[in-house]
Amino acid sequence: PLRTPSDELLVTSKYEDFVATALEFTELLLMEFGSLISETREICSKIPERQLDPAREQRFSKCNTCFNNFKEIHQLILAGQGQPYRNCSKLTSSLKAFLQRSERLAA
Repeated sequence: PLRTPSDELLVTSKYEDFVATALEFTELLLMEFGSLISETREICSKIPERQLDPAREQRFSKCNTCFNNFKEIHQLILAGQGQPYRNCSKLTSSLKAFLQRSERLAA
């Protein structure tokens, strides 16, 4: 599964440069893969469970993992303190929109 360097260790780092880099990388990943994750979750959630498709199940699982990683990062940003977090309002709003859209589509 897609693991980002902005996972808890870097987003909560005491080093502001690490946090800033992790946030920038998160924004890049969201821009490049956000729509793919949302679309895959939507498509896979509509296929009946009784229809056996291991590849689909694997894609769905990976996209759910990515979605949950972005959700965790969003929570960490909202709880964040310090300079790097003050400059990420665009990322925060992009993450919020992505999470809301993805939850609505896969529901």
